[in-house]
Amino acid sequence: MLSLHSFGGPCFSVAFVIPAVLMLIATLIFIGGRNLYKHAPVGDDPISRTAKLVLTCIRGPRSVPFFQRAESHFSEGSIRETRAVFRVLLLFLPLPVFWALFDQQSSKWIAQASKMNSYIFGWKLEVETMQVLNAIFILILIPIFAQFVYPAVGKKVELTPLRKMTTGMMVVSLAFVVSAILQSRVEETPGQVNILWQVPQYIIITVGEVLFSITGLEFGKLWTTKSRSYD
Repeated sequence: MLSLHSFGGPCFSVAFVIPAVLMLIATLIFIGGRNLYKHAPVGDDPISRTAKLVLTCIRGPRSVPFFQRAESHFSEGSIRETRAVFRVLLLFLPLPVFWALFDQQSSKWIAQASKMNSYIFGWKLEVETMQVLNAIFILILIPIFAQFVYPAVGKKVELTPLRKMTTGMMVVSLAFVVSAILQSRVEETPGQVNILWQVPQYIIITVGEVLFSITGLEFGKLWTTKSRSYD
């Protein structure tokens, strides 16, 4: 929100120094709590093991089900874990599409804001600051959805993780419909539309993030755990 200057121009270095210092502090806190963590023994490389298992299945006889082709070469636990990975990968296929849209906040939406009136009560707001809204709204909306929205909607409709994620993708799409409508207005009157008109699209896209991204991570962990326990 502040516009800092040094050597007669904008002080961009501050934008990198502050996160670097905070990351260093976070790293020291992480290291300081090492005695509180559970230390699992280091095993073999899971990536190479999974690759070898899949390659074995590909080379195996076609008359045998895919993962059963590796039963004579790998442990039952390794096969279960690999099957779980494949299931989670199918679940996460839409993620690149979601994040490709979501990350427009840091490019197209800033470009849109740069053509708007960024003065609020006589105080100039830096257009990049609008990205902070997502972080603020996510902290507000997560408990609201967990405590109120999900229980209320769950009384009338079964809220499965896939339904939440599907709804989240549709909500994110709606955010860009709102953005497109706003953009048409901005192009008609450049520099006249106040930057606060971007707030609705930030709220909508954050709702989509709560529904899709957070639910997807929870669902992926749950699915993997069940696959490893019961397959």
